[in-house]
Amino acid sequence: MNIIRSLIFPFLFTAHFFSKKIKERLRYEKKNDFDFQLEKEAQTCLFFSSEGELEQVIPLFEKLIEDDQSIDLVGTSESVESKALRMVDRYKGRVRFIRLPVLHHLLFRSKLEEWMTAKKVVVVRYDFTPEVVSLIKMKPSLLLWAMPTRLEAKNYLIRKIETYVYNLFDGIVYATKDEEYFGKKSLIHKDFSHTADFRVTGVLQRVSKRDDKLRSLTFIDDYKKLLELYPKEKRIIIANYWGEESEIVQGISDDYLVVIVPHLVDDQTATENCKKLKISQYVDHHTCELDERTSFFYFNLKGILCELYSDFGHAYIGGGFGESIHSILEPFLSGCYCYYGPVNHRSTELKLAKKIDSQRLYELQSLNLDIRNYHGGSQSLDISEIERNNKESLSLVMDWIGNEHRLMHSRK
Repeated sequence: MNIIRSLIFPFLFTAHFFSKKIKERLRYEKKNDFDFQLEKEAQTCLFFSSEGELEQVIPLFEKLIEDDQSIDLVGTSESVESKALRMVDRYKGRVRFIRLPVLHHLLFRSKLEEWMTAKKVVVVRYDFTPEVVSLIKMKPSLLLWAMPTRLEAKNYLIRKIETYVYNLFDGIVYATKDEEYFGKKSLIHKDFSHTADFRVTGVLQRVSKRDDKLRSLTFIDDYKKLLELYPKEKRIIIANYWGEESEIVQGISDDYLVVIVPHLVDDQTATENCKKLKISQYVDHHTCELDERTSFFYFNLKGILCELYSDFGHAYIGGGFGESIHSILEPFLSGCYCYYGPVNHRSTELKLAKKIDSQRLYELQSLNLDIRNYHGGSQSLDISEIERNNKESLSLVMDWIGNEHRLMHSRK
């Protein structure tokens, strides 16, 4: 890793004087320069890239908290900061958040190894940066929801590098049985390997607690009154909306209640989207009243999509006419009929949803929302086998984390 740092350093050091993005990232990482305090040293580090991956590991996080563990949270994307800090605040003295020092690791001497006291590392998916590779080489590590079949689409060199990194882990939990079969047959041989996907468990936990979160909305009373004006089959939520998908919204008749929740939540984007869609009802955390005379609402809010879904019969999931669809498990498990664009091949959530009930999933080939007849919510979904497997796998992961003898032996 020192060789890589030496090669990149001259270019990155020069660029950081001119690049706004590099300056912003360095400023973000410098927030780590304060004294981390835990009541006792962390036993486990949970490493994740994005907010979606943090959500996926929440069931394991809660189990570790129940087990009276202290935890290091290490995140890559700036999008995870606010949620991670809320977790730190809720469990003061037991949880701390470290922003992955990607640039600091390359430009300066990284302090991650000094800050982290965790004995074990659990990686949720992966960003195989030099810092992460160093981390999993140093400490017993477990990779969650591996998808080695994706390596087939990569060039020879990248495939070799990622296969090498896969084999650095002491244990692997695969996303699906197919992934596990491919991994064991072609690439990786581990004493500890299982298949599980805690995302279903995590979503169901959030749905069960939705009322607690929605109760804090300043406009909750008006929101409930608004829902009463429309039967569930006449309610549509446009989730993770992008401005390029305006035709989807413009094609919906005004006898439907339409709530748009954008992917990018900021004032400038909201102003542009509302103007383009000709929506007058803009809603944020300061809104106290909703106008019942209109049926189109723009919710410029973060962190409440999962809790909103259960109130709607239909959900359009954005991104499918761009790079890829966003999370589909949340609306699906909340009982919505789900509509999405053709760019969805990377979505393991969609594959899982199709195995549960493909009749609730509709792929659109154009920006025209062909609304289907709604015949009920999530009560008919059979996910008992998934929940049973997840419960067993979660128990096995906890045993792996807590088994000091196995961890010591795996490093020999």
